[in-house]
This record gives sequence, C-alpha cells and structure tokens, in this order.
Amino acid sequence: MEGDGFGTQGRANRHSGKIEKNPKLVESYLTDKYNNRIEKARVGDTVFLNIKTKDMVGEAMTIKLNSQTVDFRYNGKVLIDDTLKDLQITGNNQKIELDVIRQEKA
Repeated sequence: MEGDGFGTQGRANRHSGKIEKNPKLVESYLTDKYNNRIEKARVGDTVFLNIKTKDMVGEAMTIKLNSQTVDFRYNGKVLIDDTLKDLQITGNNQKIELDVIRQEKA
C-alpha cells in the first residue's frame, strides 16, 4: 500500500509566529473485523483500511492497495486499479471499511 508522496519539510515562520504544517501519511495497513493486521484478504471478507496521518485533516489523498488477487469495493463502488481516490481526511486515525470481491478481468 502506498499513499501520495507527502513529506515536504515544515518550518517555523519566525515573522508571524506560525508553524507551517508538515502533512504526511504516517502508515496505512489492513485489518480484519477483529482489528488484527492482515497481509492478504479473501473474497467475501470485510476488511478495514487503517490510515494514520499527521497534519492532514481537511486534505484529500489517494491510496493504492496493490492487490494482485482480489478487488475492493468502497461505498458500493469497485475501486479501479485498487485505488481509493480523493479520500477526505477527517482525523489523524481513520478506518475505512472495504468489501473484498473477486478480481475483475481486465
């Protein structure tokens, strides 16, 4: 799994006293319904994409899940290329429910 390349350096602005944000994806991983981290998902499973971020509340990001064996459905829609696009970040820790479905032929 990978996120967008957030990682620009933040720095303090000494003239205004404000600290610039340093938005970044800290980590993302899948868990099962019991909150156990998993590496593989099976067709018919419901899994959760856990996203940990820093200074990204209110931002949008894209996450690619990179599965070679299954596809995912989010809010009733199949994710094209296993990619969750323009996800709005609402907190530093976010959990997204995904249904695991049979991989569609290209």
